[in-house]
Amino acid sequence: DAGYWVRNLRERVLFEPVVRSLVDKGTGLFVESSPHPVLAMAVSETGESADRSVVAVGSLRRDEGGAER
Repeated sequence: DAGYWVRNLRERVLFEPVVRSLVDKGTGLFVESSPHPVLAMAVSETGESADRSVVAVGSLRRDEGGAER
């Protein structure tokens, strides 16, 4: 509903703390499902700052592929 989108625009995003929590719990693989990967680098950097090995990959790339991708 509209309230969901208003909250997403107005409230703070807790991306780094959530990724760090997942890394601390042992998560080592992250897949970014979006039209173009923009957060995979931030996930990798969060893993590095926690001294953990993580892999972050994007599922799609803008202007590449189609159904076969």
